[in-house]
Amino acid sequence: MNGAKRRGNGARTSDRGSAMRRYVRLSGALGALAGAGLLAIVALISGGYFYVAPGLPQAEELRDIRVQIPLSIYSRDGRLISQFGERRTPGALED
Repeated sequence: MNGAKRRGNGARTSDRGSAMRRYVRLSGALGALAGAGLLAIVALISGGYFYVAPGLPQAEELRDIRVQIPLSIYSRDGRLISQFGERRTPGALED
């Protein structure tokens, strides 16, 4: 019997101890893997932000809206022949 004691349910105490140790090791390894994965995700998101951030416009540039004017084609005598593009007029948003 290798000196292992038997419990009332027939399992040896040394078998239960080794199974518990395996469970603790496995749960520790899975926890470390999950932590490393979470750290990698945070590093990817922050790295992506710092890569893209220099090319983003400032908030003031986004607030200053410049409406595009359409391309106007005139004849030699100064008459308007045609306009290409959209005629946009800024409107105020009302609550």
